[in-house]
Amino acid sequence: MKNMGFNSDQVFIPANRTKLLLIGIFSIVLALLLICIWYIPAKFNIDPSVELKMVSVCLSLLSLVGGAFSIVKIFDRSAGLLISKEGIDDSSSGVSLGFISWDNIREIELVSFRKQKLIVIRVVNPEVYLAKATALKRMFLRKIYEQFGAPIVIAPNSLKCKLDELLEKLGSHYPDKLKIIVRT
Repeated sequence: MKNMGFNSDQVFIPANRTKLLLIGIFSIVLALLLICIWYIPAKFNIDPSVELKMVSVCLSLLSLVGGAFSIVKIFDRSAGLLISKEGIDDSSSGVSLGFISWDNIREIELVSFRKQKLIVIRVVNPEVYLAKATALKRMFLRKIYEQFGAPIVIAPNSLKCKLDELLEKLGSHYPDKLKIIVRT
């Protein structure tokens, strides 16, 4: 994998732009379909409930935000994940927390969740990372924290790198932090 302008101590892993494009298209189509909930029932003289309208608006906005993030991320040439001797700089998803120093990482664990492998990064003080996030991002991160016991989770399929390569690169920088425990 090329380091694209970074020094040899750094491993540059780009985001998977093909998946980002598919997610962006899907999100925008979903938002448009949800917006149709307002117009299709009127055509058939059906009055959609207020709850249905509220749900459609909320889901439409969430889908549009997700789609916009994906489309913007396609044109972002920065690393999806940057591994260096100082730590890991994660910008692989919309809820990524950025730079995590090796000193703050307790362990890196491989977890299997709904037929997908995820890399869970357990940090010394998770609350510090949660406090850094915006209110909306913090809401998602709390759910991740409840589910995995850590606020930092990397989905390798969001990166242009195979899981084995990613684990090898993480392990080569700090092998004592990496624990390949597959939990389901």
